[in-house]
Amino acid sequence: MRNGIVLAVLLICLGSIIAGHFHWENKIASTGQEIRTTNIASLNEQAPVNSQVEDKDEQNNDQDAQLATEYANQLPSPLKEAVLQKVTSGEQVRFLIVGSKGLTGESAWPNILQEEMKKYYGDTFEFYIQEITDHTSSKVVEQQLHLLDEVVPDVVLLDPFVIEDNYGLVQMSRRFANIDEIIKGYKEQNEEVVILLQPSMPLYGARNYPREIEALQQFAEQHSYLYLNHWENWPHYNDDEFLQYVSDDTQYPNDVGNNAWADYLLRFFTGDEIEDSIV
Repeated sequence: MRNGIVLAVLLICLGSIIAGHFHWENKIASTGQEIRTTNIASLNEQAPVNSQVEDKDEQNNDQDAQLATEYANQLPSPLKEAVLQKVTSGEQVRFLIVGSKGLTGESAWPNILQEEMKKYYGDTFEFYIQEITDHTSSKVVEQQLHLLDEVVPDVVLLDPFVIEDNYGLVQMSRRFANIDEIIKGYKEQNEEVVILLQPSMPLYGARNYPREIEALQQFAEQHSYLYLNHWENWPHYNDDEFLQYVSDDTQYPNDVGNNAWADYLLRFFTGDEIEDSIV
């Protein structure tokens, strides 16, 4: 009798253990399935977020391209076609600014122009600045200083070293021949390159120099180069007001002069008056 009772108790305990084991295994399996399901759901919920970011970036790029196209359509030929071709293909316009001095530094007009242009064209233009100091156009051509191996420009804004040629007494006929050689070098790199000519900065009280600038403008017009006459945005070089635009030695533009220079160029590229002028 006693053995029967003990056997019954053992069977009951064994059954409880087995039942508990199966219950625990089912609970673990259920929990694991719940965890896996939750993780998958989280990933699926995050995927649309990444997609939304990509869609937003693509939408912003489309808006930038549309805005750049609107401004580019106002540019004169052949600059308009060159910029539109790049915008359509999704490429940047390699824009090279070349001159003799005063091109570098945070307050210099090329930097101001670059920052302001982004407001209108986004990242359409990729800027390169090449400052060649203390060299006449003859030296530049002789040493091929204007050409950069790492940059093949689509657009070149060239100040053809007029001030240095003035100081170096380079004859006008020689200067024009040098300009032709400089442009020829760019065209050998890229036959579709667009050349923009501009004068060097005005000089206070100058006499012969303004006549040289007039000759440069005539040269540009005769050869169908776009000529960007930023002098129009400065006071007359004989007026005392002009001194507010240049350094103490009058050889460099100060902040006011740099802003005037950049503002003229920005107006050219936007084709309209700027509501909040940087001058």
